[in-house]
Amino acid sequence: MKKILHIVNKSPFTEDALQSCLNHFNDFATLLLIENGVYAMLEDSTFAKRFTFSDGERSVYVLWEDLVIRGLDKHSLISNFQIVDYLGFVQLVANHSVVQSWF
Repeated sequence: MKKILHIVNKSPFTEDALQSCLNHFNDFATLLLIENGVYAMLEDSTFAKRFTFSDGERSVYVLWEDLVIRGLDKHSLISNFQIVDYLGFVQLVANHSVVQSWF
């Protein structure tokens, strides 16, 4: 089975890249939110409820540097994700056989 890493860099409030991604986000997939895509993790976001997965097989990551540059921290975000730095970004790409960018 191919492991797919989906990367979204657009805010869900201004673009439909995240919604398009989520329409194709299936079991064993991984999502990495970068740049303005990190806004999807805001606690009161309409997208936040989309990131609660009961199967435990799908993962959501957020790029730390993009949180910091936008003045966000873990306390203003939902808790169902993992933070990675640039090295973690590279490791995610290396660990997945397919990388799909939603720009």
